[in-house]
Amino acid sequence: MIERCLLLFGLAACGPVAVADDAASRLSEGAFGSLADAVGGRLDGTVGASGEAMLGDDGVPHRWARVDPDQPGRARGAYVLSTGDRVWLVTYETDGRTEPWTGDAFSQSIEHAQGHHHGSETIGFALRGGVPVVLAYELIEEDSPEDRVSRRCQKACPSLRGFDTQDARFVVTGPAATVDELTNPAR
Repeated sequence: MIERCLLLFGLAACGPVAVADDAASRLSEGAFGSLADAVGGRLDGTVGASGEAMLGDDGVPHRWARVDPDQPGRARGAYVLSTGDRVWLVTYETDGRTEPWTGDAFSQSIEHAQGHHHGSETIGFALRGGVPVVLAYELIEEDSPEDRVSRRCQKACPSLRGFDTQDARFVVTGPAATVDELTNPAR
């Protein structure tokens, strides 16, 4: 174990970091929790759920947190995903029809759903090679069944960054070591 501190929105989040056999460090539960809380503060939200799940293809559990906006429909929700000592931020549009992932230890992907007045959209994503990629995408247009789109990725999955969605409008930032890098990527 080593002690590591991250500067998060001007606050230091410190805690023990377990060092794996391959010498790659991993944020401790406390440091990741502090980071997720700080992201929530920056995005005008709070952590609604968090835990660890096998979201990657590397065989180790990844820490994750879901930030729920204090004002759905006016602010964005977010998923915070840890890959060792780096973190990804995936933000999304919210309204009363948003069905964010609730997470569990047995999940191998994040399943995010967004309803709209004429159908729904579901996106499954996970970490592959340490990068968020789209594993599954389904768009259902109830007023036009021929417009149904359904895709599943088997091998070369598209990056979630820049993936065009109907409603969720994901924005992916990272990997980063600090909250400031995540929420102000142009700096």
